[in-house]
Amino acid sequence: MYQHQAEIVDASIKRAKERCNANQLALQMMTTFFQHFPETAEIFAPFDLNKVSLIKFCKVGDALLDAVKHPDYSVTATEEELYRHLTYNVRDTGYYFGLIDAYVATIQTALGNEWTSAENEAWQDTVAGMRFNINQASQQL
Repeated sequence: MYQHQAEIVDASIKRAKERCNANQLALQMMTTFFQHFPETAEIFAPFDLNKVSLIKFCKVGDALLDAVKHPDYSVTATEEELYRHLTYNVRDTGYYFGLIDAYVATIQTALGNEWTSAENEAWQDTVAGMRFNINQASQQL
């Protein structure tokens, strides 16, 4: 089941990148994120948003795929990521959830009418797994 979900999620990411380049998708993800969490813009102010958004886009995509492909590894990797973000005083798990939601919305928007019910189900399950990992990791900090 998880392998099938990972294949669907991975395929939809690849299709989105075929329609829009990764930089466009990354900037759209961050724009969506900032719309919901405008207070986080100051955290990113010292950085070149073009570079940081692409890094974030790749990291979120990898983390989501790891949640279904490698769940045990994903918990540890998520814990390390949350720990690293403590240097920026990011403690609210809602920000992580928001970034994931912005990522999924970006992929879904890029695919438009091609977004299928199978993709919707696979993404919902994948996001649920990642949210679980974030909750688990946050309890360890």
